[in-house]
Amino acid sequence: MISYYSYKFLHVAALAVILLSLGTALFASRDRSEREKKWVGMLNGIGLFVLLVAGFGLLARLAISWPWSGWVFIKLLAWMGLGSMHFLSRRFPESGAVLWCASLLFTLAAVAMAIFKPF
Repeated sequence: MISYYSYKFLHVAALAVILLSLGTALFASRDRSEREKKWVGMLNGIGLFVLLVAGFGLLARLAISWPWSGWVFIKLLAWMGLGSMHFLSRRFPESGAVLWCASLLFTLAAVAMAIFKPF
């Protein structure tokens, strides 16, 4: 059985992979080849998957079951928002700064919910 700290490490490491791939997609993708863009997209997808699995593992370790608290839903919304950023960066490459700010807000909301668990 995987420990709480292992899930937590995977969760934070996956968030780092997502943010690094989003930074690359938002600001460096204009100068990259299609092959490099594909790798950035795959890293983003793998990071999103690991983040989701580790997050649900943490919920199980904390014995949080249905119905979930409101902070869990906010974290899921932040996950969906971060997941859409890569697609939006490919669709609208000129709006990198706006998407970067949105990614920062999604990340800060998720971190605040994880730390404070307000409701």
